[in-house]
Amino acid sequence: MDIHKSIVGIRAKDSLSARFAGTGFLAEGGWIMTCAHVLKDAERHSSRVRFCIDTPERFYEAEIILEGDSNELDVAVLKPLNLPQDMPITPLLLMASSHSQGHTYRTFGYPAASGGRGIHASDNIEGPGLDPFQRPCLQISSNKITHGFSGAPLWDEDSGGVVGMVNAGFDFGLDKKLGDVVFAIPVETLQAAFPELHVLPAHTSTTAASPTLPGDLPHGSYLPFPRNRFFTGRVDDLRKLAETLLTDHLPGMVINQVLTGMGGVGKTQLAVEFAYEFGHHFKGVHWLDLRDPQAFESQIALCGEKMGLPAWPPTLPEQVTATLGEWHKDHPRLLILDNFEDLAAANPVLARLRHSGLRLLLTSRHRDWPPALGLTRLALEEFSPAESLAFLRKSLPEQRAEDAALQKLAAKLGRLPLALELAGRYLERLPRLGIDDYLAALEKALDHPSMKNWKPELGSLTGHDLSLAQTFAQSWEQLQMPLARQVFIKAGYCAPNTPLPAPVLAAISTETPGLDEALADLLGLGLLKEGPAIHPLLAQFARGLDEESALLAEFSAALSLRANRANHETDRTGNYSLYTPLLPHVRAVAEAAEAAGLEKAGSLWNSLGYHIQDIADYAGAKAAFEHALKISETAYGPGHPDVAIQVNNLGNALQDLGDLYGAKAAFERALKIGEAAYGPDHPTVAIRVNNLGNVLQDLGDLAGAKAAFERALKIDEAAYGPDHPSVARDVNNLGLALKDLGDLIGAEAAFERALAIFEKFLPPDHPKIRVVRNNLQSLQK
Repeated sequence: MDIHKSIVGIRAKDSLSARFAGTGFLAEGGWIMTCAHVLKDAERHSSRVRFCIDTPERFYEAEIILEGDSNELDVAVLKPLNLPQDMPITPLLLMASSHSQGHTYRTFGYPAASGGRGIHASDNIEGPGLDPFQRPCLQISSNKITHGFSGAPLWDEDSGGVVGMVNAGFDFGLDKKLGDVVFAIPVETLQAAFPELHVLPAHTSTTAASPTLPGDLPHGSYLPFPRNRFFTGRVDDLRKLAETLLTDHLPGMVINQVLTGMGGVGKTQLAVEFAYEFGHHFKGVHWLDLRDPQAFESQIALCGEKMGLPAWPPTLPEQVTATLGEWHKDHPRLLILDNFEDLAAANPVLARLRHSGLRLLLTSRHRDWPPALGLTRLALEEFSPAESLAFLRKSLPEQRAEDAALQKLAAKLGRLPLALELAGRYLERLPRLGIDDYLAALEKALDHPSMKNWKPELGSLTGHDLSLAQTFAQSWEQLQMPLARQVFIKAGYCAPNTPLPAPVLAAISTETPGLDEALADLLGLGLLKEGPAIHPLLAQFARGLDEESALLAEFSAALSLRANRANHETDRTGNYSLYTPLLPHVRAVAEAAEAAGLEKAGSLWNSLGYHIQDIADYAGAKAAFEHALKISETAYGPGHPDVAIQVNNLGNALQDLGDLYGAKAAFERALKIGEAAYGPDHPTVAIRVNNLGNVLQDLGDLAGAKAAFERALKIDEAAYGPDHPSVARDVNNLGLALKDLGDLIGAEAAFERALAIFEKFLPPDHPKIRVVRNNLQSLQK
């Protein structure tokens, strides 16, 4: 390969001479790599430097993206600006240096002695070592390399890629040779400094370099989609694809890769970008649309027709044979099998294409491909926050919206690439629409015009649906198992992007074997994520399928039982973390159930308030109990026992917040309802009397508090006997009142009795035991 076409000369400050500050080279992705110390001597204006490529008489500008410390990380990255599109350049492939020892290298640099024309150098790679600054490096033999070679690529002739970058490590002086050993920065260090670089593992394909330039496709290729100039991110995913599809394997081994993920995550777009970015490494790139596996042979024939094969036969079987024959004798070739969703067709399709010279890249919503097929699976996730912002910025300049507003928009849309694309298209066409106003209108995103095939005449670069609902429906329609459909809908009411814990799954379905099968189907189709969890937009789609809220009613009742059980177990063990995984899901289902007017919403809010009050979120508990009270009063009327539960719990939250008179009024109301419903001597009444005693004590009415605790104790002893946790609660409270009244002997006896009962029923480290012990210790102060 003629690496000279990929070399750049960095112009020196003294622009009147033929001297260059150093060298650089073009890497895949459009970056220029050089040494940081070269930039110190470069002609630069602000964050830009000047460089030439191929012809030293003509210079271009590049923006400085990264400039390391020349004594620590001597790496710089530039982005060329406005290069002519017809310039004959070929970015160089970067390759791991781990197996380069003993190989022959070539390089090209711009020392002063070259008169500005540059010279080649070639010798051996000695192997890894340390440079004069004790940094990891590659040591190379040299009798030509001088100062101006800094930043030049170290092309490994044996492996067919750049394994390092020439770097003196210190200033040797103009025109002075670096000696018999020169130091080069390994490619691994370059990638660590700038992760966007595409680096292939050692022993990559040594197939002769294609004359095709990066960004172009080899002659005879068929790719029905243009390159997307807005393509953003996916650096690591592109690297992983390259590692699989451009790496040599054992003779006869077939290399197959499948991209999987939910609808709208960008599988097809990534396949298109890979084809344009790396297609020049293949003899041809061929696109097969396999939405209908029955069209498999006609798709092969279409690719053959696009190749322009001579003596093209008239019948389909002959056309398929001719195409496969050409693929088998002139390779490697990249075959992209897009929208391959029929797992049953996988065996005959992949068997027909089995050849070590064919590299297959499949895109599919399915993740559950049989292992026997030998597919390497790459699961695509939503964009990261940084990728989302960069993507939206392609449509919305900085003066249109602040980063914070775009990040909020991205989060609202679950950072799903298709949703972000649709939002960007919409906002770009409506320049006066503010981001905040758009966000407010996205409360139900799937129903917003921007997400529902808005302006279909604008088209899509990859031919995908411009409707999120239609995209999700394609996966939903493939879901055949009735239980799986129910699980998906119920999961839609849960907190999105949050793992569903065992109690929530048990509330969704108690059919354990069937539930596991249903989850596998949902994960396989990308309707659920690993965790399992659900994407926020898929959750909205799922809720829309439950038109009468029948499954929500069923689910909210089951989840309420699980949540209350978790609170009871927390009371028994003192382990508040038992409820923690349920918390976001209980809140989400409570909100949905309340919006649907379901009675069980009150129980869910009450359960939530009970837990968050235990973990000292008193304001949150008050809000939750107010939700529960409003729902219960509407459902049962103001005097119902269930209303008393909510009023009592609200009183507890008010007391914790310091609203003692509000708490007293709540407890008195709850007590009145309880006495009317159960009579004056019921254990439920004892709870209300106890709570009233607590707030009376806080208000300074010690005699009233003592009388309340004595009444509660009498009720519970009659109901449960002398040794019961409820009795211990009453006795402990009575002890506190006695202590405040100055009866320390009576208080001590009460605390000791309460401690003995709690130790009999509760674990030794239970919080209630610690509280009573603290009460006893307080008497000694």
